[in-house]
Amino acid sequence: MKNANDELSYFTGTQDWYRHFTGLLYTDGILAMAEKFHAYWLIDLVFSHQLSPEVKVQPFQKWVLKRVNGDAFIAIADDGNDVVIAEQEIPFSDFDADIVTMFYTAGVLLLPSEY
Repeated sequence: MKNANDELSYFTGTQDWYRHFTGLLYTDGILAMAEKFHAYWLIDLVFSHQLSPEVKVQPFQKWVLKRVNGDAFIAIADDGNDVVIAEQEIPFSDFDADIVTMFYTAGVLLLPSEY
């Protein structure tokens, strides 16, 4: 299983913050993930779910994108204690890894190694 986080583990902090059109922020590691895996859409996915009151109210969120079958994926968010707060099926993606984990807290999307 190819884990995108393994390829991005050298990100242990951020020097720059990037502002999404929603006003939310993401880190150097998230930018590298989006560039390397052609997944700017994944940033959009996480930030679009922040419009949901059930998601937005959670101060800490763990987001996991994982391959289900072939080119199909599922994005699952939990509250950090394995209570699922959002799910979205992705019927097709060319994401070139089988799984990636991201954290969202205090208006910032970051990699676990940057937390």
